[in-house]
Amino acid sequence: MRIVISAMIDLVPGVREQTLRDAQKHIAGTEAEPGCLEYTWTPSFTRPDRIHVFEEWADEGSLKGHFESSHYAAMRDHLQKAGIVAATNRKYLVAAFEPVYDSDGRPRTDFADAPSS
Repeated sequence: MRIVISAMIDLVPGVREQTLRDAQKHIAGTEAEPGCLEYTWTPSFTRPDRIHVFEEWADEGSLKGHFESSHYAAMRDHLQKAGIVAATNRKYLVAAFEPVYDSDGRPRTDFADAPSS
């Protein structure tokens, strides 16, 4: 099963763009880690001091390796220096996933291949 992490980080006013630019080396290092399927940091378009983070990991071992990596420690320290005002983060254990759109281009809410509840 895959693991997805979603986070929102609010920084002190005026530092977000430089913080993201300076974080590129930490992001690139994490993207190269074993089991990292996605690691994206983006500015919010509605909140000028917020960063959205999306991560996807192949398994618990990969995420554990990330939390023990120098990239994780460096990013944590980088954000602390930038000035975190607030942060929320959640991890999700994904039991099933498939495309949102069917072969006719219609969005679907069901999971055709997932076990029924």
